[in-house]
Formats: sequence, C-alpha cells, structure tokens
Amino acid sequence: MTNIMRKAVPIAVDFLRLSYTGTPGANPIFTLSGSLDNTSATLSSDEITLYAGSHWRIEASQQVLDIAVSDTYYLEIYSITNSQSVGFGGVMSTSTTIRGRATACALILSGDISTSETYRIQVIADDGDLTASTDQLDAYGILKIMELPA
Repeated sequence: MTNIMRKAVPIAVDFLRLSYTGTPGANPIFTLSGSLDNTSATLSSDEITLYAGSHWRIEASQQVLDIAVSDTYYLEIYSITNSQSVGFGGVMSTSTTIRGRATACALILSGDISTSETYRIQVIADDGDLTASTDQLDAYGILKIMELPA
C-alpha cells in the first residue's frame, strides 16, 4: 500500500511571536519575531506586509499585557497603509458582563490590497492602563498569518 500526500486545502500558514518588553505606554505596539517561510508576507520592524494576489486571514492572540485600570480595551490589527483598524478587535476586559478573548482577527481580500499593505498589532489604551504580565506562561502571544488563494 502506498500513501500519497497532497494538500487538502491550499492554504499557507506562518506563525510569529508577539511580545512586549518594558512598561506599556499609550497604544502599545507589539514586537513581532520569527520567520515567514510559508507565505509571501514579509516582516520588517515589527510590521507585516501582505501583497495583492492572495486573500489573507490574520489572527493575533496576546497574553503579554494585563489590565491595570478597570476598563475594556481592544487588541487591534492596524493598517499603517490606510491608517485604520481592520477586522474584529480582541476584547480585553475586567468586567464580568463583557465577555470575549484577546484575539483580534481580520480577513483581507486580495481586491482590498492595491499592491501591498502593511500592518502592526497594538492595543488601544491610555498610558498606565496596562501592565506587562509577570506570569512566565504569558511571556508571549501568537500572530497567525494564513495565505489563501485568490
């Protein structure tokens, strides 16, 4: 018997590490590290660039920052190219009535990208609203980048 492997779904996936060092100020931007070996996305200076010709799904999950001031904050995928947040923000809240998880996600269609578009991962918060987690298990988060055929 011979087994032949083939892709069931033509999706390429890369994972990057989200981290943050120091004391978070206003609207902290996460550090991105790792390599993009499977997709055509590029990484430079904590920013990822996605290119036209493919559809993209991005998911950012953080456990790096804790809430210092009782309120609700959002982890965001921010388009530097268009100066706006894209997709759904990840909910970070101390409220018992507001539920969610600190995972932001976005589906970016190839037609929405003229040639390329650059993104960063950040939290919208004022200075002093967040603290760095002291739990070693929460030392970093994950950024998942999926490239789908257009």
